[in-house]
Amino acid sequence: MNSVRLRALLTTLLLGLLSAQAQAQTATDIYLLDLAALEDGRTVILRITDVPGYDNQPHFSADGSRVYFSRIRGGRAHIMAYHIASAETEVIRDDPESDYSPTLIPRMDALSVIRVEADQRQRLWKIPLDGSAPQVIFETIEPVGYHAWAAPRIALLFVLGEPPSLALAGPAGVALPIASNIGRGLQSLPGTSEVAFVSKSADPNRWVINAYDYALDKTRFLAPTLPQREDFAVNGQGDLWMADGTVLYQWKAERPSWVPLLDLSTMKLGNLSRLALSPDGRQLAVVAEENVGE
Repeated sequence: MNSVRLRALLTTLLLGLLSAQAQAQTATDIYLLDLAALEDGRTVILRITDVPGYDNQPHFSADGSRVYFSRIRGGRAHIMAYHIASAETEVIRDDPESDYSPTLIPRMDALSVIRVEADQRQRLWKIPLDGSAPQVIFETIEPVGYHAWAAPRIALLFVLGEPPSLALAGPAGVALPIASNIGRGLQSLPGTSEVAFVSKSADPNRWVINAYDYALDKTRFLAPTLPQREDFAVNGQGDLWMADGTVLYQWKAERPSWVPLLDLSTMKLGNLSRLALSPDGRQLAVVAEENVGE
């Protein structure tokens, strides 16, 4: 297969993945769960998106005061921000292209996003928060589906293929292969040079969460996933949170087992998917199917 046909095939596969993802989660909302209250036996949860449609892919600001997320309306994905103190939501970018997976770039006043460009290319872009023009970060690396930062100029990328792979990208703009057959969940471990990812195997009940340290070029095991689940949140100590259906679980580094924390079905929430942990570790953003049982 020549390079032109291969690129066209990969682009088609990636767009199909994104389209299926959006269609499968066209009715999702984002909630904030107070983990400190949960440890005291109280459930304190706040719904931060409350309009019909797809609100997903939460990511906290560096100071924890805002939650960035992607909202699909009118067939396009926009980058939004929810201000926790004022309960106000603002549009960060509303460009003709679709932007997904807003992620704060370390030591920069900017977000990185996966942008579906006018020619259907899928690359990593920088969205400055001062309102200046977006810029592509890695010119030649595509198609990219998800990403996380290990350092200000070092990213780990989910690159679409058969199977998808994990690649390391830096200032030179070259994608170095790290792992193959990975899940969509990529999460930076705060205060480290590590990025956690799901490594899949032929047995879907034996997937694991590993952490790759770019500074040491080493991969270490963190935990098994819940069966066939690939969304998770992680802190710098290696504690993990995952969900199965409506039940939220936790894995503690010093207590290596998944323990159920809370079943959100009693709040008429549907299946939980993406998770994001605040920088201070006190709040967990949770994506859930909306209006279940209403």
